[in-house]
Amino acid sequence: MKKNLTKILLMIAVITAIIGAKVYADYIMNASEVEYTKSDSTKVSVKAALDDLYTKASSGVSQIGSIECSQTVVELTYTKNQSITITNPGNVDIEVESSDASVATVTKNSNTEITINALSKTGYAKININVSIGSKTITWEEIKVGVLSSSDGALPVEYAKAVINESNIASYIGRKVDYNPIAGGIWNIFYLDTANKYGDGTNTLYIKRNYNSSTTLQISSSSTSATYYTNESNSTTKAEILADMIKFNPEWGRNDGAIGNLNENHSAYMCHRNNSLCAQYVQSGVGEYAVLSPSVEMYMDSYNQWGGYTSTTGPQSYKWQSSSVSGYAVGVNGTYSNSGYAQSANSLSDGPNYIYCMTGGNIWLASPSCGGSSLVLQVHDDNTYYGIRKSVRTGSSNTYALYPIVSLGN
Repeated sequence: MKKNLTKILLMIAVITAIIGAKVYADYIMNASEVEYTKSDSTKVSVKAALDDLYTKASSGVSQIGSIECSQTVVELTYTKNQSITITNPGNVDIEVESSDASVATVTKNSNTEITINALSKTGYAKININVSIGSKTITWEEIKVGVLSSSDGALPVEYAKAVINESNIASYIGRKVDYNPIAGGIWNIFYLDTANKYGDGTNTLYIKRNYNSSTTLQISSSSTSATYYTNESNSTTKAEILADMIKFNPEWGRNDGAIGNLNENHSAYMCHRNNSLCAQYVQSGVGEYAVLSPSVEMYMDSYNQWGGYTSTTGPQSYKWQSSSVSGYAVGVNGTYSNSGYAQSANSLSDGPNYIYCMTGGNIWLASPSCGGSSLVLQVHDDNTYYGIRKSVRTGSSNTYALYPIVSLGN
């Protein structure tokens, strides 16, 4: 393919110099949807390569060229107009269209300015700026438009999925999304899996329900979760439970991978996507699945992502530990005090919109602690201590809040 491309480019360079833009336009109609792999392993369309060649060969003549907008991501509230200025080279004639005119419409005021108008419902629309080359119409620029409710500014889910990426996720964590499952609640951006760590696909977006003191789980030696996996009689369901436990606790899966202790059963109960409690958190056609609480790995991955870190040596640190009881040790900046059973005091921030905790609210994490075979990790805040630690039993059981997580897919 690269040899053929070289021949094409050389031929067009000669023809362009002699004949000019018309021949280039004829060639581009056949090359716009063909791509090749460059030496740096990135892919580029032949059309893009021809654009670059023509720009260099024509010495600034810009009858055909790229179009740039002052904004390519726009957030609007109901019935608010947004004017967009376009840098339009030469005499390229543009046309504009909206992918969903019930959400946002677009009007071309001139060849260098368009107006986007948000209508009276939340949603996501793509505004395409098109040009025609010969008989072929090509989208040269795409503007992503999210129409937000004027009351709470919640991001439409499809818009969030379209615009959030590795470079900007930190600024979106904690933002409210327009998500409405049967169980209700306020839902916020929680984590972007940029490396497919949790197996749902690269750049899968996860949202989390806000703290709710009535959404709780009692953990004890006699609760349903204590033998959730051990007493499951259906072999298919049992395999699902184990697979989900490994999915959300990959370090546990690599180092242990067998559910036996109470803390592993409790954790598996919260990780199981087909747990009967999970369906109420899945909005049909929007959410992929739900789990009852994040694992310590996903919780810390999110926290470090928000802080601009990419590894477990960031502010929030975890590791597998099996000195006495197999389970997760938790620390700060790679240092594990208290034998890894608990972080040092006040090692957490509540984050934007209390995404990581709520003052006075203790939350279960779906991971076993190395502090004891019956102890599950929790985010603990009693106004004097704020961090992750093993569950401290004051009696025969503890009842803490759950933090339901939903995968939105990628």
